[in-house]
Amino acid sequence: MFPIVFGLIGILLILGTFNLWFKSSRITINPTRVIAINRRLIFSRTRQFDAGDIARFATKTGMQSGSTIFTDIKLVRVGADAEFAEKMKKFDDRQPGNQLVADRFRQAAGPSGVTVANSIASAAEAEWLVKEMNQALGRSA
Repeated sequence: MFPIVFGLIGILLILGTFNLWFKSSRITINPTRVIAINRRLIFSRTRQFDAGDIARFATKTGMQSGSTIFTDIKLVRVGADAEFAEKMKKFDDRQPGNQLVADRFRQAAGPSGVTVANSIASAAEAEWLVKEMNQALGRSA
């Protein structure tokens, strides 16, 4: 049992190290579409989004390591804000018994979106990137 558990932990550590060393994200924005490419060494995944389907780019707090909080960049689609507002209204604080669910929704801090970049160590850099990406898309931040 001992070698199996430590073998699995070793595999997870190798995969995590591989991801840290060899992962890169590239986002290309033009007036008609957004192309997000995620690469891991020789493997890649390309996603395309029409500019009309995108409301904005936003930051979201990701993982934390020690005192460093990493930030993710999310692409928020049109209509996601309205869906989130409906869900918040459904779990209003004034309704009895929904306090825990309402607190969890508040922790989400906004509508979900498609993660196009993650683990940015500087929150200021992530905010600047989102501002520039929104401007390139023609949206006001």
